[in-house]
Amino acid sequence: MILERIHKDLYSKGISNRKLADMFNTSHSTINDMMSGKREFDFSIYTGILNLLYPDNHQMIKTEVYNFCDTTKRKNNLPLALEYTNLTGELELMKTLIERGKISDNKANRDFCNVYELLYLRNAEKKPKEEYLQEVRSRIKTTNTKKMNIEIKILLEFALIYAFFDLGEYEIVYEYTKELEPLINQVKNEYFHFTLCLRKNEMLASCLHKDDKLEESRELCGKIINNNNNHFPLTKAIAYGLIGESYILTDFEKSKRFLERSLQCVENPCNEKMKFRYIMVKNTLDFLHIHWKVNLDKINPVVPQELAYLYIQKGDKEKAIMILKDIREKSPTVSPFWMYYWGIATEDREMLKKSFFEFLRKKNPYYAKLPQDKL
Repeated sequence: MILERIHKDLYSKGISNRKLADMFNTSHSTINDMMSGKREFDFSIYTGILNLLYPDNHQMIKTEVYNFCDTTKRKNNLPLALEYTNLTGELELMKTLIERGKISDNKANRDFCNVYELLYLRNAEKKPKEEYLQEVRSRIKTTNTKKMNIEIKILLEFALIYAFFDLGEYEIVYEYTKELEPLINQVKNEYFHFTLCLRKNEMLASCLHKDDKLEESRELCGKIINNNNNHFPLTKAIAYGLIGESYILTDFEKSKRFLERSLQCVENPCNEKMKFRYIMVKNTLDFLHIHWKVNLDKINPVVPQELAYLYIQKGDKEKAIMILKDIREKSPTVSPFWMYYWGIATEDREMLKKSFFEFLRKKNPYYAKLPQDKL
């Protein structure tokens, strides 16, 4: 049984119940009752112990979280489990918990499930970005938040923030996230206070990076990475990735080191979100090598746009132009990166200017440096 194994592994690591009580800011008697089976585990404490003992065994933790959610009777465990599954990318379990909670006789749990359903739709990419924004706005408009928990109000606002983030509206994202800070500080549940701060710092760091405020972005990423309570590989992967990106135009070695750390966080993916993050970081590493012309013969980009950039850097601009033309024919709109690649492949200064202004329009002055340096 897992509880027996936990007992043995805690003992072998010299971690007493009293030490656990200190770690999780609860009473010694509460831990004793949980560890002896007299009292059901609090979800946050249970997952905290699993991550403390088996930090690299994502599959084992996933299995035990599934088992725990199948057997738990404590109603206040459901919101914590939903938050955990959302941040770990366990969308299948998240969906199951939402369906289970929507028919609960506990109103707070039903309300939590309604807002997590919105977050699920975004993570599972069930709706186009514009349609998702309209769905969130509609839900906010028809929801009476005055009678809801503060955590639900904040999560509903995060759904809106994520919708704007996905549409590239970074100025709005930054403004809305900053406005949430006082509300997050009022959250009394320690687990939710911690995870909501993670969400906040991730959004702010992403926006600051795009706004070319790199030191501020790196500082927030450091807070995400170095927090001992952060057992979420995806959030660490994103933070390491942002730091890596912040050096991508100026320091090859530093950028490579942080991007590889990001890759390590998700190199043994146990769900689709972790696999997706792995691919995203790998693509960024490819861009780094292409941009700095390092080991170009070993790079094999899966993204057509980056393949075009590879050919440009190798000096085969004709192949690059063919790929870029194909991208333009298949898509009604092209990205500022496409404009940049086309500009340098064809020596089209007007397209480079378009790329520059498009990066600025999207509130992304960091990457606007690419076309700016060629003008």
